[in-house]
Amino acid sequence: MVPAATLTLAIEAIPVPGTSVLTPVVLVKLGLLPSRWREARIRARLSEEVDRLRAQGRDRDADELSALELQISLQRDACELLGRELQAHWDTEGDGWDAEDVQAYDAALDTTRAADPHAERFYVAYKGEVFGPIRLAELPEDVEVLVSYERTGFVRRSHLL
Repeated sequence: MVPAATLTLAIEAIPVPGTSVLTPVVLVKLGLLPSRWREARIRARLSEEVDRLRAQGRDRDADELSALELQISLQRDACELLGRELQAHWDTEGDGWDAEDVQAYDAALDTTRAADPHAERFYVAYKGEVFGPIRLAELPEDVEVLVSYERTGFVRRSHLL
């Protein structure tokens, strides 16, 4: 966000009409759009393609693209939820992730990686609820959750893999 904000401020500082229209174009060309905007563009293009396929009578292809669009939305929402839960768990001072928080997270990640995934010593956080003890090996691989080994602190399952 810092490079994009800096560029936006620089463009807005130029007293030329139309610079506010130019800003998004420049951000796109330089690849500095926030991920939310990139996702929105991709989803908009998918939606347009679905409409085009339906107009051509290719409903099966349109349904497949609609399912893909839904999957992208669900994954984004799950990542946002897990990110908030993870930050709330590890941000001890309430000032965002600092070096101490990252170091503690990495230590918990190392401890959890070294654990036997078949042992019933794992706890899972999902949508604000904690479940366990469970075997990590029994969880489906496509479920993104926060995992804790013997209450060492929750880490993202994707970071373990």
